[in-house]
Amino acid sequence: MLTDPKVQEQIRLALPKYMDGDRLTRITMTTLQMNPKLLDCDPVSLVSAVMQCAQLGLEPDSMLGHAYLVPFKNKVQIILGYRGIMRLARNSDHVVSIEAREVYSEDTFTYQYGDDGARYLRHTPYEGPDPGKLRASYAIARFKGGGEVWEVVLPRHIKKAKQSARGAGKSDSPWKLHEGEMWRKTAVRRLEPFLPLDPIARQAFAIDEAGERGAVQFLDLDVPEDGEGDEPSDLDALASDSEGAGAGADA
Repeated sequence: MLTDPKVQEQIRLALPKYMDGDRLTRITMTTLQMNPKLLDCDPVSLVSAVMQCAQLGLEPDSMLGHAYLVPFKNKVQIILGYRGIMRLARNSDHVVSIEAREVYSEDTFTYQYGDDGARYLRHTPYEGPDPGKLRASYAIARFKGGGEVWEVVLPRHIKKAKQSARGAGKSDSPWKLHEGEMWRKTAVRRLEPFLPLDPIARQAFAIDEAGERGAVQFLDLDVPEDGEGDEPSDLDALASDSEGAGAGADA
């Protein structure tokens, strides 16, 4: 259904100027081939998820790590990667850079929270062949005019994040396929209260949180509230048209 001209036009309208609609479609089709379970989901949720990625300016490519399309209870959900979150955060005029790193058991890693001089974070990665197990992650944001903020994530924080993430134990979950990146993402998410984010980035955080909880993810799309309206939404119509035209074969 993503190759349907009506769907293509809706995606193009949602895209920011720096993104290409044909490229987004190719990337999405590759993602569907790599995870055929997505094709068993509600086609409306698939189109909605792709359009959400378009509106956020993120590509649903597991290799790039900006965003992941994940099947959950017959719906397609978006789970943001740490690279996608950092990309959106860097859109702020006040943020110079954001970085996130993993810490392994053989690394030299010390930190201390406190005021000014009492606050420090030092990390020297192990250079041998086996760095050991993941034991922490951290994220640092630096601001224009000086100053920075950082947060450290420990195994207890990861355990809590997994417990609140529906489907974290599934074989196709980013927590299973991209564990290190999800540790980094958790650290970046803990920076959110301290970051001067624009509305798009704030929206992305809200969408990601809903996806982690398995809740419905809708942007400002023409999707009616439960029990409201007798007419199909634009997305419903697109899905029906595509299914009637044999969209399954296109996918």
